[in-house]
Amino acid sequence: MTAFGKLIRTTAFRLTLVYLFLFALFAASLLGYFAWNTRRLITEQITTTVNAEIGEINDIYTRRGLHGLARHHRQPRAAARRQSLPRHHAERAGVSPAMSARWRRA
Repeated sequence: MTAFGKLIRTTAFRLTLVYLFLFALFAASLLGYFAWNTRRLITEQITTTVNAEIGEINDIYTRRGLHGLARHHRQPRAAARRQSLPRHHAERAGVSPAMSARWRRA
């Protein structure tokens, strides 16, 4: 009989295999729980955010109509774009570098 055959027959080796299997099972179930819970939480947050934005857009459309919604949609994006333009993008967009730097500081 080989040394490996003798090792397999020992109680210590068999208990070690059982504990290794149980550890792997619990570790996999814990990772699965974390993945499931994270996915659920992210989906819930995205759904809440999208529903809030839809409500805001619907409110703006109800109060101001289509033209007001388009105007509201353009204004914040244009201001944010001017404030966050790096120097080379500002020059391409027709904004002077000094003006772009002044917007970033404000």
